[in-house]
Amino acid sequence: GRMMAGESGTSKTGKIHHYYKCGNAKRKKTCDKKAVKKDWIENLVVQQTLLMVMDDALMERLVDRLLDLQGEESFDLRLFQKQLAEVEKGIENMLNAIQAGILTASTKERLAALEAQKAQLEESVLRERIKRPVLTREQIAFFLRKFRDTNTADEEERQRLIDCFVNAVFVFEDKIVLTFNYKDGTKTISLDDVESSDLEGFGPPRKSL
Repeated sequence: GRMMAGESGTSKTGKIHHYYKCGNAKRKKTCDKKAVKKDWIENLVVQQTLLMVMDDALMERLVDRLLDLQGEESFDLRLFQKQLAEVEKGIENMLNAIQAGILTASTKERLAALEAQKAQLEESVLRERIKRPVLTREQIAFFLRKFRDTNTADEEERQRLIDCFVNAVFVFEDKIVLTFNYKDGTKTISLDDVESSDLEGFGPPRKSL
C-alpha cells in the first residue's frame, strides 16, 4: 500500500545486491511484502513494455490519439487568446471614446497600457503555438517505432522507454500490474508464468512475438 523504494544489502561474499522494498515494510513494519530484486523487476517491466511497442495495432491507435490531441488547443493558449480578445475590445472602446472627444491624460495613459498588454499577449500566443509544433502521422509513427530499437543494455535508453510508456507498476505477492500511458493501458502478469532466468540479459523481443 505504499511506494517501494530502493535499498541494498551485502552478501557474505561481499557482493552488493539491490532491491525494491515497500515503505511500510521498511518503516512501520506493517507490511510483510518481500523485497523484490531490482534487476529482475526492471527487466520484466522493460520486456513487457517492448512487447507493447511491438504491437502494430496498438501503435496505430496511439498515433491516432496523438494526432487528435494535436488538434486540441492547450489551456494556456485558450487563456491568452481570451485575454487578447478582451484587451482588443478595451482598445476599441478607448478609440471610440477618443473619437467622441473624450481625451484626457488618463485616457492616453490607459490606451498606452492596453497597447503594451496587447503586444505582450500576442507574443505569449505565438510562443505557445511554437511550443506545440504540428507533427504529421508519419513523424509520430516514426518517433514511437524508434523505441523498438531500444538497447536494453543501455541504462539511458531503458529510462527513456519507461518514461515514455509506463505510468506505474503495482507489485503483489502473486502478480505484477503494469499501467501504461494510454487509456485502458493495464496489463497483469502472473508470477507463476514468469521465470526469472528468462529475464537476465534479454534483448528486444522478436517481431514474431
